[in-house]
Amino acid sequence: MYSKRLFAVFLLFIASALAYTAEIQKINVKGLIKTKKSHVQKILEPFYGREATDGVLMEIEGELQAEGIFESVKVEYIDQTPDILVTVKEKITFIPLPFVSYSEGKWGGGGMLLNMNAFGNKTTVVAGVIYSGGKLITVLILSKPPVAVGDYGGSFLTSYTNFDSELTGLNGDTAADYSMKSGWLMGTVQKKIGEDSTISLGLGYEFKKLNGTLLGQDLKNNFQLINLNLGWSLQIDEWNGWFLSSKGLSFKIDTGYSPTHREFCHTATCGATLQFPLTQRLRFVGG
Repeated sequence: MYSKRLFAVFLLFIASALAYTAEIQKINVKGLIKTKKSHVQKILEPFYGREATDGVLMEIEGELQAEGIFESVKVEYIDQTPDILVTVKEKITFIPLPFVSYSEGKWGGGGMLLNMNAFGNKTTVVAGVIYSGGKLITVLILSKPPVAVGDYGGSFLTSYTNFDSELTGLNGDTAADYSMKSGWLMGTVQKKIGEDSTISLGLGYEFKKLNGTLLGQDLKNNFQLINLNLGWSLQIDEWNGWFLSSKGLSFKIDTGYSPTHREFCHTATCGATLQFPLTQRLRFVGG
């Protein structure tokens, strides 16, 4: 009886050892918030088919740490199978960006709050206030693009500007004294239809309001625009450890209606962007 138990334990030990040294079939990644999953899988691709040993797990951890975009990396076996689980914590920070300016006797200043990391294009938050020469500008951007094919994402952008100005003629009299307020907001729904392609549908509103005097005459102008747009974009990204290289192509159709003038307007735009490293620390950007 004792020998049978010993033999069973021995078989269990052998089976466990074989499981640990089997070829890696699947690597699951948890903890990605902004970094693209496809980018991480490119790093892990050379490890598929290799034996799931402790040494290989250490290599995986080292390769991910070398990217410089993760605060912590943990690599472990899944239930004593050749499958591997990688858990990461990204280096994501809210970066305050205050600034002060002085030009032609006028002071200006403001600040921006940026949510970003070294690589990725997922959830983004940008909020800022700028004041310069009587002009006040506020900006808010919230964006969460779709991650996987078939997923939905969206963005919300808004800005408001208040500008007061007074112009003096050569004789010292006031030639123009006016105040202009303007703002816009845009909401967009996106769907990822391919690994690198996305379609979008957006609805926006814009207004401008001008009040004041020009050469003693009242100056008033109001403008409103409601905008509906449909777009398609293709973005292929590569990360070399220093710079993000990308090739992009976009096409958008806009239809606008102005309640002020009771008129419609239609536009179609297309664009292309290209950026790639020239040296390890220098890149080309064009569009």
